[in-house]
Amino acid sequence: MTYELTEDQCAVCAKAVQHFGRRSQLRKVAEELRELAEECDKAADGQGDAGSLALERADVAVVLHQFDNLLLPSLRALVPAKIESQIDRLEKRINEEQNA
Repeated sequence: MTYELTEDQCAVCAKAVQHFGRRSQLRKVAEELRELAEECDKAADGQGDAGSLALERADVAVVLHQFDNLLLPSLRALVPAKIESQIDRLEKRINEEQNA
């Protein structure tokens, strides 16, 4: 699911990039992705809680908006083709494992 931000929320994201700087916000993207990964690991082990997982997912939605629209917008043209190839690769792997 893609989470759309309101115009006001987008303005705050832009203000954060301007205030903290591109480098800092790119590091923030990495930090928030790590935190979501940790919560996913807990959830996979039956130890996580929905509130913490939702919070980290919300953080990731915000930083990915910054990533896509403010920090590295040049990647936006490249990502759809990469998504398609990754989905094809995933489907191939599933098919191979099911037929093994």
